[in-house]
Amino acid sequence: YFGIRLLHAKVMKFIRDDLNLDSVYSYISEAATYHDERMLSLAADKMAQNIDRIDKSSPLLAAIDPHFFLRVVSSTEIDTCGESSHLSVLIAEYCSLHKHEIEQEIFENLTSKKSIPLIHPN
Repeated sequence: YFGIRLLHAKVMKFIRDDLNLDSVYSYISEAATYHDERMLSLAADKMAQNIDRIDKSSPLLAAIDPHFFLRVVSSTEIDTCGESSHLSVLIAEYCSLHKHEIEQEIFENLTSKKSIPLIHPN
């Protein structure tokens, strides 16, 4: 930021401390406006790290676009080897909310066995 390393370090510390599920959409929206890939990556990783804490009724699911959602669920931060089927619930809800926006390729990636190895029984 403005070529001042100390300022940059302090801003990044503030962002990392402030970035959570309650604030993540503000960061996503601003980062998209300014084409800030680094911030989008931080936000996607934060969502992925906390994927088990995102409820299917979370406003985040309605707010984020399909490309970003795919980025989140494709993150290496998510343990797809576990026995949780929570991710399948989120993906199903997301697809329902965005059924008119999701392109076929994104839908196929979202619903692939790689993204959701376990399907919730309901």
